[in-house]
Amino acid sequence: MKTKLIISLLIWFVISAFLFNSSDRTNINGNNQNPTVFSGDKLFIIGSVANGSYNDYSGFLEANLNTWHRYSTYEKDQTNHYLYPIGWNSLDIISNPINVYKQSILDKMDINASYNLYTYLMRPKIEYLCYGQHSVYQCEPLAEDPDNNATDWFYSYYDHETGAPVQDGGRTVMYCSVNNDNHNEGYVVKNLKSNRELCNRVVTNLTQDNMYDWYILPAIKVPQDIGDETRVCRIEIIGWNGNTVSTMELKGKNFKVQNYYSGDYQEEFNFNTGSYLPFKITAEEAENFNPDEQGWWKIELDCQFDIRVKWYKETDMWIDYVKVENKMAYDLLKGGHDDWIQEEAEAFGIYTQGKPYKFYVEEVEYNNLPCISYVNSKLSSYGQSVLCVPYLNIPPMNNRWIDFKTPKKASVYSNTGLTEIFSSYYPLNAHKFSIHNFGKPSYVPNTFEGYSYDMTQGKLGYPVPPAEYEQNLESLLDDTRLFDLKTSQELSKSSGKPFNFMVQAHSWLNPAELNNEDEIYSLREPTNEEIEMMVGVGLTYGAKGIIYFSYNSGGDYNSHNGKYSYTKGLLEYDTPNITKRTLNVYGENKWAKVVEINQKLKHWEQYLINFNDQNTKSYKYHIAAERNDLTQNTFIKELKTYPNGDPANCPQTDFDYNIPDPENSTFLQTGIFKNTSEPYSIYFMLVNKRCSPGRNACSGTRKIKSTIFSDVFFNHFNNWEIINLQDNSIIATFNKKQANNIDFGWFNPGEGKLYKVAPVMVEGGTFVCDEVVNGLTFDCKAQVYTGTHNLDINGATIYFLDQSQ
Repeated sequence: MKTKLIISLLIWFVISAFLFNSSDRTNINGNNQNPTVFSGDKLFIIGSVANGSYNDYSGFLEANLNTWHRYSTYEKDQTNHYLYPIGWNSLDIISNPINVYKQSILDKMDINASYNLYTYLMRPKIEYLCYGQHSVYQCEPLAEDPDNNATDWFYSYYDHETGAPVQDGGRTVMYCSVNNDNHNEGYVVKNLKSNRELCNRVVTNLTQDNMYDWYILPAIKVPQDIGDETRVCRIEIIGWNGNTVSTMELKGKNFKVQNYYSGDYQEEFNFNTGSYLPFKITAEEAENFNPDEQGWWKIELDCQFDIRVKWYKETDMWIDYVKVENKMAYDLLKGGHDDWIQEEAEAFGIYTQGKPYKFYVEEVEYNNLPCISYVNSKLSSYGQSVLCVPYLNIPPMNNRWIDFKTPKKASVYSNTGLTEIFSSYYPLNAHKFSIHNFGKPSYVPNTFEGYSYDMTQGKLGYPVPPAEYEQNLESLLDDTRLFDLKTSQELSKSSGKPFNFMVQAHSWLNPAELNNEDEIYSLREPTNEEIEMMVGVGLTYGAKGIIYFSYNSGGDYNSHNGKYSYTKGLLEYDTPNITKRTLNVYGENKWAKVVEINQKLKHWEQYLINFNDQNTKSYKYHIAAERNDLTQNTFIKELKTYPNGDPANCPQTDFDYNIPDPENSTFLQTGIFKNTSEPYSIYFMLVNKRCSPGRNACSGTRKIKSTIFSDVFFNHFNNWEIINLQDNSIIATFNKKQANNIDFGWFNPGEGKLYKVAPVMVEGGTFVCDEVVNGLTFDCKAQVYTGTHNLDINGATIYFLDQSQ
């Protein structure tokens, strides 16, 4: 994503959602379009974020992309310090009425549709509203539940110096009684658990916490007959360093308007204005939440940010929670921008001629989700929703991150109206950054000519011999902090929502001084083989779309003010003619490889989009538990990978593959799939996860062999054939009752292949449906093909399924 400044460090599970309802569409010339839509109006996504800033439609066509996306830019209002998004042109801003920019947006959508591209709607007004932050910190003690996270226990306080929890009208609140000798003057609540939510000073987009006004809304009740000058409590806002940001004194008169108070819980108060208003912290004051701009994700640092409530023991007080909202959330959740949502949905969200996708926003934090839920509740009546990547782990606390488990994540999707899982894992960190933050090196094979570690040239991986590299690569993929598509698959199954996979295809270096990048978020550029491998692994877990981050590049390799900063995607940087990145830092043609991968995806999409998620499972063969699950519960009983020659004699180039890799270093990913509309067929995929380039014994090239048989998986019929779906060639024919040794041939480094297993069909001859002839049963559910043959029923040739021995 655009703001991948800390994603690997934070280890956040990224996800998001959209469903698409397709119908016939017309382009700007009035010609009917034929989008890549299959049964059930489903679309397999082949995309790349940030391609919309370039009118590179010939490039989109060459790469088989079917989605268009453009990031917002941002501008700070110098008067009120607010940060605002700017959309697809200078008129596309939140302060303009929709009629000012509407036609320009529709025109762009029409152009995209004419090239058969669906448009991600990254719209400034929707984006602005979705970044509303809403947190409700409960005042009563909440027991920690880090294993299940069934409740938001982390939205509470560690310390309660006075008061006690009680039930009050269905609420659990803290009650402070002047008549209780154990209730002394002091802090009812102190030391927030999730104490970093308002401390984000990373200068990226609308997640910055110092760009907006904040509203502190404590739910407090006092006796209805309270005296005007009776002190109730003091609200204290404490910054990162223990500095006092602001305080609010509440007296009896603050609960009254025109000398009347209902006696109910009050979130807003009368500050001598004659009406109830919230306790406000201005954007300028919010600078003091984190005045030294500490990395709020650095959980080892002692963050002292707090919102405390001190009781004076001059009157009884009941306090339920302390709610915190930024300006966007405060306005939105009161219905203040319903017109924006309606106008954007009606103008663009349902403009089917322009092929709209969902309303896209970038990475969002946990306390953005209530606003996204609100926006989705309005968009749903238009058949639309927000597409986003939420950080679904507990907001950071001092000294720990605690990830949400799958049931909690599934409940988030249900509650927010997100309709598709959107996973983004970037496992290939720069070498020094990876060691510093994960205790793991990040190697590349030393077979790339002239390659050596050099931060000033974008070379952020450390070269080692291929065998050492392969082990390291697998350790990175096995680290669920870095790469966890299994959870994506589980969440997809439990929620019933499909997921798309955003693949790391880029390098990234935040501003770093020379040889001082170990603490600076950085990613090394993937090799071509690694990109292909990650795509294939994503497919084995059931991904219904592949999106590359990213189309564009940014920054050169020169020093700027003593620091280096860059990112390298599919294009070169700062070139007026949309130059493709034909040479990555390893000397490989990156653009050509992505085109090649996407051609394969285009060929496979008719199968991939129709695989049933509930029947999809992926296995890592080198992991004993997953290997046993595969061999005991599927038709694949054994897999073996053979090097191209003896690795001990590198670089031997003969084809002596008699000795297979050990099981614990058989780096294969296997996916098993089912299309429920094909009751007699099974699909599977093999991905060679060894990525050292070349064809010699030192490379990742592998011959793959397997033992296949199963009475359970192959129902009804005995004789089956394995079809390579890339060219529809028949790899083997086998009898299910025998142990069949199948040779799948050579796999290039990182290569994946998709196969179909189908019953053998024999010509009909004189047989008729369901007839038993010579003891052989023939099934009339066989597929029907047009043509001329011995058996002709209503002009169609019948092929029977062979159940013979």
